[in-house]
Amino acid sequence: MRKFTSFFVGIAMFLSLVACDQEEQMAAPKITLSKTQVTAKTGEIVTISAHIESEAGVKALVVTPRLDSEEKAAEVITISESSQTMADIEVPYEVAVEDAEGVLVLNFAVVDEMGAKAEAETVFEIELSTTDILTRNNYRWAYVSETIASGENIMSEGKDDTTLAFHKDGSITFDIGEKDADGLETLASYTAWELNEDETVLTLTRVDWLGETTYEEYTLESIDKDELKVSTTVDLSFFGYSENEKVTTTFGSQAYVAE
Repeated sequence: MRKFTSFFVGIAMFLSLVACDQEEQMAAPKITLSKTQVTAKTGEIVTISAHIESEAGVKALVVTPRLDSEEKAAEVITISESSQTMADIEVPYEVAVEDAEGVLVLNFAVVDEMGAKAEAETVFEIELSTTDILTRNNYRWAYVSETIASGENIMSEGKDDTTLAFHKDGSITFDIGEKDADGLETLASYTAWELNEDETVLTLTRVDWLGETTYEEYTLESIDKDELKVSTTVDLSFFGYSENEKVTTTFGSQAYVAE
């Protein structure tokens, strides 16, 4: 009886050693990403392809966004076929406004059927979109200058106190300020704004004191968190300038507390 027991114990040990040897011979999973460095704007959808290989079979892909050191909710992509040794997975990610507040990293972790894991990461450089810069909460844009081709500033005195706050719903809060409270600028007000699809043309809706509406189109020359420059062509022949004078308007951003 002891001989049989010894025999079966020997068989079990042998099978265990074989299994361990097979596990040791299985290569660790591998993951390769189509993009490891990405430059994107807020609101943009970035798609990253993950190529996965695993001799033991791919079990799942876990994608975890991390902003600086703070992790966001992870997305777990389960592979339906447990015996699958290779997979190509496309992962779309929509860049949020808050992602621009730090360094965004997407961590891709593949887990195989034996529990082994491999990781790879994509690092994002985020820029605020034009819309998001225009509509930042608690910021408004104040007139700085209106210059013509010669470089002369033709902005009326007191207009540097006038501001526009752009809102995400397409409306504008127009504030004439105190310097020009009795001037001609009070006869009209900007009420709405719109950007074209590629964010190169800004259209402002202007309503005068009679209730008549006009639409002013401006070419977006440049924009960042501190400065906005737009240009348009104006007939200034009455003032001794050209009939088609290019006027470039510069705005500076101001922090304020919304009422």
